[in-house]
Amino acid sequence: MRGARGVWIGALALLAGALAGCPDTGGLMAGPRVLRTDPQQVVLSWETAADETSWLEVRRPESEAAERFDPESTAGRHRCRVADLAPATTYAYAVLVDGETRFEGRFRTAPRRGAPARFAFAVLGDSGKASRDQARLGARLASLEPELVLHTGDVLYSNDAKAVFLEPYAALLAQSPLWPTLGNHDLEYEPVFRELFDLPTDGPPGLPPSRNYVIDHGDARFAILDSNQGPRTLRWRIGRWLERKMNEPPLPRWRFVVLHHPPYTWGNHEPTLPVQTLVPLFESLGVQMVFSGHDHNYQRTAPMVGGRVAGPGEPGVVYVVSGAGGGDLDAIPPKAEWPDELRGGDGERFSATFVEVAPEGLTVRQVDADGIVIDRFDVPPNAAQTSAPRGREAAGGAP
Repeated sequence: MRGARGVWIGALALLAGALAGCPDTGGLMAGPRVLRTDPQQVVLSWETAADETSWLEVRRPESEAAERFDPESTAGRHRCRVADLAPATTYAYAVLVDGETRFEGRFRTAPRRGAPARFAFAVLGDSGKASRDQARLGARLASLEPELVLHTGDVLYSNDAKAVFLEPYAALLAQSPLWPTLGNHDLEYEPVFRELFDLPTDGPPGLPPSRNYVIDHGDARFAILDSNQGPRTLRWRIGRWLERKMNEPPLPRWRFVVLHHPPYTWGNHEPTLPVQTLVPLFESLGVQMVFSGHDHNYQRTAPMVGGRVAGPGEPGVVYVVSGAGGGDLDAIPPKAEWPDELRGGDGERFSATFVEVAPEGLTVRQVDADGIVIDRFDVPPNAAQTSAPRGREAAGGAP
């Protein structure tokens, strides 16, 4: 995790530069972006003028020599795959244009699939308003150096991807891959959304590719689901696919679900009833945390099972609404009016969720753009799934 406490302290120099504005990209028209990281390879992209020649140089740890990688290039758009790397390793890289270094950064490869790992990831959503607060929060996350970022949807509130996504997150995207779920506003600009990301295409048969996908990072598995669907599609088509993907070996210790519409919320929106049809499946699959957005605030439940707070020693699912990423904020009830299920929340500050993963458990913090911790809680290791879940029984069998 680059040292759990070290990550939390953050890279102050990076933060100071990022808070002053977008990082210096040396004249690049866009990027660079780390599109995806695997245990032994990464994919990056960037843009230059169409008549410029560009390439990537990567320096391996404890090596002074840089290795050149030539990208696939079309009309100034460059995409480069760097292979034969070591898992869980940080590399320095540089983007050169016509022989001149235009950008220097670093990326970290993913741990081996299924291997116990210490790492950190961030979650945020409902961000795409090109606001100053969005940019400040993006800079804060970049300083914390998460190995990956999950977005709970509504990346785009317009088709100007540069203004609402690429520029506010420039420092973050230059070091960490961002994996989005499709929000209701993203549907309005789906061609732009698809162009922005390099997503897996092995979702449920018969549904649009890349709207549902799974990524592994060490012994953690993240299922990103399209909640813009009716209850039958969610329960039977997406639910059965999710059951199969969560049961694929190697079985993950940590199981996370990310979708846009929250099954539980006490904000501006009502709980999403079609998504609640998946709750029994989340429980039987041993999912520890479900992240959503849609409400523009932060909310966190107690561990839940069967629509109630789990009892002592009873495994449950923690539901987090992380939708305070930059859009106009939604209020939540005063704390005195919170139901027993709601254990943390804030509707007054832009914030993101920062999760540290370790064999001994999860440490979760909700952090605002100034680095203030709004909420903190732990998920102990005895809640982690270590054996094959049932799945089918909770899904209710065939319709």
